[in-house]
Amino acid sequence: MDWVSLRKTHSFTRRYGHEVGDQVLAAIGGRLQSASRAGDFVARLGGDEFVVLSHAPHGGDVEAAAHAMRDRLQAETTGRFALAGTSIDYAGPSIGMVVAAQDGRDPEALLAQADAAMCVDKRLRKAVRETV
Repeated sequence: MDWVSLRKTHSFTRRYGHEVGDQVLAAIGGRLQSASRAGDFVARLGGDEFVVLSHAPHGGDVEAAAHAMRDRLQAETTGRFALAGTSIDYAGPSIGMVVAAQDGRDPEALLAQADAAMCVDKRLRKAVRETV
């Protein structure tokens, strides 16, 4: 499971208006769907947060598959977005990843773990920006 939190989307809305802010959310949602595989599930949780549920390939390395998915999501949602009337360069979201075995773990607990991992990613990305 990947928890995707868009960063600085409120600044797009303030600068360009709600219509462009909505276009950014829709475009990122579309890119998340494009980065996902058949059978994966992409949903907007609300505001500027999405969740991506994916299954690891049978017989494969679950951790490697999860990291590859996270990397695809990050790459697909970073960069230039051509929107109606303007284009926007986006530095990418913060993504929290959690890998769960099929042991019937509580979905709310998984969401909480993914959210906590996303918060760590957000702090790390902020620290990198501040030291550069």
